[in-house]
Amino acid sequence: MGDSELALGLLVHILKHPACPPETRNRAIQLWDDLSFVLSPQAIESIQEQALQLLPEAVVADLLRQQTN
Repeated sequence: MGDSELALGLLVHILKHPACPPETRNRAIQLWDDLSFVLSPQAIESIQEQALQLLPEAVVADLLRQQTN
């Protein structure tokens, strides 16, 4: 998975989190819009579906695991 795909997957979790502050939500939406020019609609849909199947804790654990490698 490339950086754009990873970023979009993280944005899915940020945007769906109920405690996301408005300024963070607005920035996440801007980033989403930027990524929508880089990725195909099919890729975006696939990434969304995959991200929604993961718990936020699993996403963080995966990020931490990648940082140690």
